[in-house]
Amino acid sequence: VCLRLVGVHAPDPNRWVLIGGWWTALAFGGIAAFMVAIGVGALFSIDEESMGVFAWVPVIGMAFGLLSMTPAVALLAFGTGRADVLPRWGVWALWAVSPLLLLLLIYGGLAEGTAETIGLTVILCVLASGWVMVGLALRPAARRGGL
Repeated sequence: VCLRLVGVHAPDPNRWVLIGGWWTALAFGGIAAFMVAIGVGALFSIDEESMGVFAWVPVIGMAFGLLSMTPAVALLAFGTGRADVLPRWGVWALWAVSPLLLLLLIYGGLAEGTAETIGLTVILCVLASGWVMVGLALRPAARRGGL
């Protein structure tokens, strides 16, 4: 979705859309690389101690993704709003999802028990719904004014 936003504004992309789109894609990539590393490690029974210093690479990718997702998506929302690439509701969906990953981490550290489970589920559903809305806003019919 992030790189599609960059592609919508091609061949002369707005620099805020370009930077925000690539930064958001890299942040998602860092998180995904961590998950893939965990899966590959579990599949081949590789533990962190046997990997040594190389075990830090996916952890650094995850840290980059988690810490930079909020400013990256905010920059992407700013750029898409300024360049008028998406309908207004698509831009507002980007603004809505920008702080949610950070909020997810903070809430998960503060809440316990049922409140934690329900709250994290609600935040994840809003996060997923927001990205679905951004994806729908990228459809050509949505950019023309229809859905």
